[in-house]
Amino acid sequence: MKRKTFFLGSAVLVVQVFSVSTSMAQHLEVQEHGHAAFCDTSEAEPTPVLNVADFNASGEVSEEDVLLIQEHVDASDYVAFFDRNADGQLDESDVELARQEIGSQSSPRDKQIALAYQHTESFRDQETAIRKGYAPFTEVLHGHGSHWAQNPEGGSQGYSFIPANPLGLNYASDGSLWGVFYYIGPSNKRPEGGMYPPRQEFRPLSEAPEGFEGDDDIWHWHAGACFVGLDTDNPSLDPAEYQFLERLSPSECLERTKEAGNEQIEDPNWVPEFHMVHVWLYELNPCGTFAGAHPNLDREAPDPTTAIIFPERHPDAPHPDFDFEGGTMCAWLRETGETPEYCSQSAVED
Repeated sequence: MKRKTFFLGSAVLVVQVFSVSTSMAQHLEVQEHGHAAFCDTSEAEPTPVLNVADFNASGEVSEEDVLLIQEHVDASDYVAFFDRNADGQLDESDVELARQEIGSQSSPRDKQIALAYQHTESFRDQETAIRKGYAPFTEVLHGHGSHWAQNPEGGSQGYSFIPANPLGLNYASDGSLWGVFYYIGPSNKRPEGGMYPPRQEFRPLSEAPEGFEGDDDIWHWHAGACFVGLDTDNPSLDPAEYQFLERLSPSECLERTKEAGNEQIEDPNWVPEFHMVHVWLYELNPCGTFAGAHPNLDREAPDPTTAIIFPERHPDAPHPDFDFEGGTMCAWLRETGETPEYCSQSAVED
């Protein structure tokens, strides 16, 4: 299985590695997290979203594809998906490049991206997305805007990766759609069928899915994620009412939730970890189609690193390594209510 995961944090961190198993130790490698890192735009060379102009995902560039791009050029409607020379504008030069590619076969990756565009193009109108049940579940952040999803965090974790069905949308603060994202996490039930408090099954050391064909898509993960202000039954449409925090335990998430004015909440919106990948279909990203952030999106908004509450906590394998005050891996696991056998056998000192 190919591994394409980047993790939180931009610096090398000193960690305490527990001798649980060889596989767990291998999982504790430190890597840079693409979600909060931006490329050097002065040196970046933007590339087209698609390798060839198979916009309709037929498998081969045809006259129909040329007509599709011509429609956007005639309407002065810029969409990065159609930008064949990756210059940030749509004009007759892009149409000519598409015409030159007639008869070219598209790659499986291109077809997957085209399907993602077809599924989400109507959501460029934010009101259409709202009517379809989309709502934000984070505040506006630099490089991301706000993250929107259908039924956010209320059971959407654990879905299989389906290229034609992105689970989320990245909207700028002005309501324009810049990209889509996919996220995969633990399911919302325990193996025996009961609900995991709060809402998620404990599954340590889960891996990113295969994702798109090829090795271009870079999946990152978020650990100890806390969604303050999110009411999954009646989500607000105002991103300013949310706060996304990371590297918290369930009890810490509950404390932050109550501090935000949700005193009645006893079951915070917290998940152990989840994997995510962005696809910048609508606004050309100089850092790449699958970059973890878009440097030009909501530049004045807070930096994503502000969500990381305890940067000293190593992000990889969060359950073994979240060094809560006075606690260890087993203290973390006991707090989640899922104490594995190796803790009860004192295989890890606590």
